[in-house]
Amino acid sequence: TWPIGSPAGKTSPSPDVRTRSPGRTMSAFSRKSISGAEVLSPLIRALCWEGWIVAGTALAASVSIITRAELLPVPEIRPTSPIPSMAAQPSRMPSRAPTFSSKDCRKGEPLSAISVLSVNGNVIGVSAALAAQMQEAGHGFPFNDANAAGRALFGASPGPLRLGVPFPFSMHMELVTYWLTALGLYDPQHISVRTVPPPLMGEALRKGEIDAFCVGEPWGSAAVENGYGALILPGSVIWGFAPEKVLSARTAWAEDNPETAARLIRAIWRAGRWLAKPGSHTLAAELLSRPAYLNLPPEVIDRALTGRLVITPGGVERQVAGFMEFHGDSAALPWPAHAEWIGARLAARYGLDELQAARRARSVFRSDIFRAALAGTSAILPASLAEAAPGRFFDGQEFTGGTG
Repeated sequence: TWPIGSPAGKTSPSPDVRTRSPGRTMSAFSRKSISGAEVLSPLIRALCWEGWIVAGTALAASVSIITRAELLPVPEIRPTSPIPSMAAQPSRMPSRAPTFSSKDCRKGEPLSAISVLSVNGNVIGVSAALAAQMQEAGHGFPFNDANAAGRALFGASPGPLRLGVPFPFSMHMELVTYWLTALGLYDPQHISVRTVPPPLMGEALRKGEIDAFCVGEPWGSAAVENGYGALILPGSVIWGFAPEKVLSARTAWAEDNPETAARLIRAIWRAGRWLAKPGSHTLAAELLSRPAYLNLPPEVIDRALTGRLVITPGGVERQVAGFMEFHGDSAALPWPAHAEWIGARLAARYGLDELQAARRARSVFRSDIFRAALAGTSAILPASLAEAAPGRFFDGQEFTGGTG
């Protein structure tokens, strides 16, 4: 077995495993900020314009660099304050669906997902104490074996597992429940799900409020960098093509303003194409490291963009192919079959009608709007939605969508 706390400098046992000194400054990031970056207009804030609800900081930053001509000018908005510290809270089914509002968002209006911002990018991690117990029991932290990771996790856990996720209705939760259910390990009586904001996941580990987590990068890497825990599995090993953040708009607005919606979709698509190029990663990490965005060291952010993750405080690395996708394999296409799968699984977990939930969810992922926006571009899209949506699960199951 490869010791998870081995000091940097030892010879790695295989080509894709090596150690590094925690906190090492990469030469590409030691220089001054990129010239001209100070005048960028951060789209992460600007997309509140016309009622957009957007997630995906990396895309927002890159769109502000390369596609500002696609968008209308927007007023400068001051960045929000950092998230205050809070204890991890047990997740509960809310009495009603959450709603969003702003001066341009009308409460309760239907929303449509008109583009997917990224695919994959989540990690599963454990506390330093639990990682040590897993190692003592013989787990080698291969980072590509969902079966071994799940059984080692529950074998080492001394009691009910306290699991942190950013939100109970999320891809993080779907990945975890699929993973553990397929292994015959998912038992709501022995798993306590806690809602923890992603930037506070490492702090929740440090305070002993959770034992494990599933979170999007770079917050898992931040926990490792601070010595609070170790990573045991990337989400892409559980499901090879899990849709993540989406670009969402009021349905009525998107249908009444097709050309404006199309310009925004194309801007996001071009940004994803730029981010998919290896040569963009240094600049993207540099920009995202700034206080207005993630406020983390750029070398930590770079790990998610390159797929070379440091999984232990001792510096052990793993390379993950396809860890996060912004462009390849039609990553930005909102596949209705993906929405069906999400809707059906949520319904099953909470005792609702699965078929009805799948149908309603399917109507939210607007591949028709997305396709129309990219007509005439160089985008390579499937000829028909009858083609199987991409994605394979760790247990050998092919993605079928819906309740299949």
